[in-house]
Amino acid sequence: MNVDFRFSRVTQRHIAARHVATRYSARFAAVNISELSPNEIPAPNHDGAWGANIPAKVVWPVEVVFRKRPVASRWADFEWEPVEAIMSQIAPPLRCETEVRDECTYWRWFGALMDLHPSEGEGYWLNLTSDAPCVFVMWRIDDDAGDGAVPIPAVVTASYNEAGRMLDAGDRVDRVPMPEPMQGALAEYTMKFYTPEKRRKVRRNDPFRQGASDSANALIVPPDSPAARGGQRG
Repeated sequence: MNVDFRFSRVTQRHIAARHVATRYSARFAAVNISELSPNEIPAPNHDGAWGANIPAKVVWPVEVVFRKRPVASRWADFEWEPVEAIMSQIAPPLRCETEVRDECTYWRWFGALMDLHPSEGEGYWLNLTSDAPCVFVMWRIDDDAGDGAVPIPAVVTASYNEAGRMLDAGDRVDRVPMPEPMQGALAEYTMKFYTPEKRRKVRRNDPFRQGASDSANALIVPPDSPAARGGQRG
């Protein structure tokens, strides 16, 4: 099946980002990211795609930024929210830097990870074909920190399905816009490991079409109802 046909919407949206994504593809295809350093970025593929070199198991280091902003509420003086998730060159462990601007405090976490799995292909496809592809961040407040409690990214994913499962489990999950380089790289990965099911055309029954089945317009009644027994009682 033609890949560009299956992912026509994704391909058209990310064709420009594909060239940017190649700068990341070889670097983030490695699973053992602890051995990587900013000076060890391999040369990108010349064809502008991952191609056959995409492994099934992929781990991307990412940076996640939270914003602490004041709010006018009787219940709280401020609120936290994730505002950015981008590809990174920094491996775990988690560590952060802070910045204050425009009356807001920003916490940038380095060393977070995004795992890609072929089993989540449908979730990636739903995300990429949406109007606004995003990154889902499941996060928690470190209550042990007392007055200095801060948000910590627990799971970062690009899968709609995985995010839905976390929400169903009662976790706190927010979305942030997915950067273009990440969209392009994710599209390449998804096109290799996921094939969307073809939409089946359902022919609607037209009561005015000659030869249309009368049963399609028949009233469905329970078998033990008076109507099913010919209107007889008892």
